[in-house]
Amino acid sequence: MKLYHELAEFYFTIEDKHRDISQDAALVRRLLKDKKGTELSLLDLGCGSGEHMNLLSRMNIRCTGIDSSEDMLRIARERFPDSGKYINADMTSFDCFEEFDAVISLFGSFNYLISDADVDMVCRNSRRALKPGGIGLFEIWNAPPIRAIANKEKNLVSISHYRGTRIGRERGFSLMPDPERTLVDVFY
Repeated sequence: MKLYHELAEFYFTIEDKHRDISQDAALVRRLLKDKKGTELSLLDLGCGSGEHMNLLSRMNIRCTGIDSSEDMLRIARERFPDSGKYINADMTSFDCFEEFDAVISLFGSFNYLISDADVDMVCRNSRRALKPGGIGLFEIWNAPPIRAIANKEKNLVSISHYRGTRIGRERGFSLMPDPERTLVDVFY
């Protein structure tokens, strides 16, 4: 996954054109408004380069992020060293020894779970990581539109600039033949 390793430094610049993550952070904060306690806590599964954690920590939420890409975590630690704790782990096998008010997985990280067993494991681990009454927020792409489109040629999606580098983002996908699941091969 070139985007999460070789291009980790550029990841958020590439994605930033497609989404206002301040709205994500505001939603999480609203969902946590009724939680009791002096310090709210959050676990971010697939935290990437730490942008959500940065915004949420500024809202007085103690954040812990898990990501399987050490390259993404390196960028997160460099950019946002005070935004929380970053852990290199796979979301299918993490085990937390503390409880959180919220567990989130945004930017479609949950969609990389291919098997039912992996989905079950992440849900089980997330539930164990939540305080009683805690919330889980998982962004999941919707399969019916993917099935309806089936194939999309790779084309230019956006152009970004970062530290003197011009980044052209191209994307396309092809529905893979699997009658049991909706799987796509994504081309960047």
